[in-house]
Amino acid sequence: MRNISVPSGKALFFPIINSETDNWGVPPTSLTEAEMRTQVKSLMDQASNLACSIDGQPVKGLQDAIHTPYRVLAPLFQFTLPPDNLYQHFGVNVAGPNPPPGGVGDGVYLLLEPLPPGRHTIHFTGEQNNPAGNSFFSEDITYNITVTRSHGRGHFGD
Repeated sequence: MRNISVPSGKALFFPIINSETDNWGVPPTSLTEAEMRTQVKSLMDQASNLACSIDGQPVKGLQDAIHTPYRVLAPLFQFTLPPDNLYQHFGVNVAGPNPPPGGVGDGVYLLLEPLPPGRHTIHFTGEQNNPAGNSFFSEDITYNITVTRSHGRGHFGD
């Protein structure tokens, strides 16, 4: 359970479940963009048990990971790894800009309009399965959100 505060007027964007692949993996690879897209798509096509409720009201359209309107394939991206990065902890000695073609991501995301001031609960679940249908990643997350009234300057009526 996670407890957070959000100022009023802020939209919320979060993944229900997502996946990413790049060429810095362990071990490093030299996949093409098309190969990475095939790999990440196959992982997300196997996602199951996707659900989300906001203040007890279910979000419709999440049941089918392949056809949900909330699924987004990210454009090809590049990134730079700082010294002492996560991969080095796995024994891959890399830092600096990653080689082309970078990485790709695929996932099911929600973008919520700002919630009214007060307390809210967002609960979501999902699993990623391997091609054999066995679950290898599962999540069941609850956010208790307190939306605070904004008292910033420069707003009409302040």
